[in-house]
Amino acid sequence: KDLAIAHPFKELEKLNCIAEKASLDECRICTDEGSRVTIPKGAGLPNVDTLLYIVKGKDSLCNVTIAAQELCAQEHTEDRPVAAFISICPNLFKYPRRFQTDVMVHEVCHALGVSIYLYPYLRKEDGTPQTARDPETNLPNLGMFGKDLYYS
Repeated sequence: KDLAIAHPFKELEKLNCIAEKASLDECRICTDEGSRVTIPKGAGLPNVDTLLYIVKGKDSLCNVTIAAQELCAQEHTEDRPVAAFISICPNLFKYPRRFQTDVMVHEVCHALGVSIYLYPYLRKEDGTPQTARDPETNLPNLGMFGKDLYYS
């Protein structure tokens, strides 16, 4: 199994989304010359389907938003998110509680896969990919706009 790493927002790349190595499957970097393991397989976490980290937002992020989410890892065979984090900026707490709740629900939905970046990974009811896959990379066989956004 390989582990797919995604960084959909340029602002978040600086936040270093690194999950506990013991909780992840192995991570490989694939190039034209082949692939190499960059993080060895961990023992995993029993009875855990998705690992969600909640962190305080860095000042550079909090100057432009109140909260953000980043997907850290997807499960390789089913493409579902298995590790993500939500970065919360302190200025979120200046808003009414209902708004705070709405923002958190919004970010949790992204962490669980409701995201334009993950739509190409959706699966049919029988578990097969909704979009055709490249046989060499197992990535959606679509055009790419930028680093992480696919289009058809």
